[in-house]
Amino acid sequence: MADGEHARDAFWVPSQSAVDPDRFTYTVPQVACVGPYESQFLMGGVSMAACIHALQVATDLPLLWATVQFAGATGLGADLDIHITRFAEGRSATQAVADLTDNGRMVVHMAAALGGVTNGPQHQFVQMPEVPAPMDCVPSRDIPFARPDNLAGHIERR
Repeated sequence: MADGEHARDAFWVPSQSAVDPDRFTYTVPQVACVGPYESQFLMGGVSMAACIHALQVATDLPLLWATVQFAGATGLGADLDIHITRFAEGRSATQAVADLTDNGRMVVHMAAALGGVTNGPQHQFVQMPEVPAPMDCVPSRDIPFARPDNLAGHIERR
């Protein structure tokens, strides 16, 4: 999956190094932050999205699963590094980690499996329950610290 296949204007997309394809940089924008005005910090889900994007671009494989450990917080405007390390590459899957750091300090450590068998049988083992469509649900207006310029202000919850 080439980097050009992704929306470059998505606020969670890091930039891949021209020198090392396993290194990425990401500067935390306002829209990726949550928290009180005087203490904006990068939302965990955005850091996960940035790491997943970096893993998929570096390996050219789709994500199967990921687990993340949040080791620290980082704030608005921080210049972050993401380093990808592959530690097992097989016929069907690659095991890799993404480490997101702020001036060498660990912020996120993500372990992931990428790849998978795409020509095997498809099964759905559990039937989904009947639920209302999202637009038929009542919107939630109680989103702490939501402002027009931060991530919480862009989320619609139902």
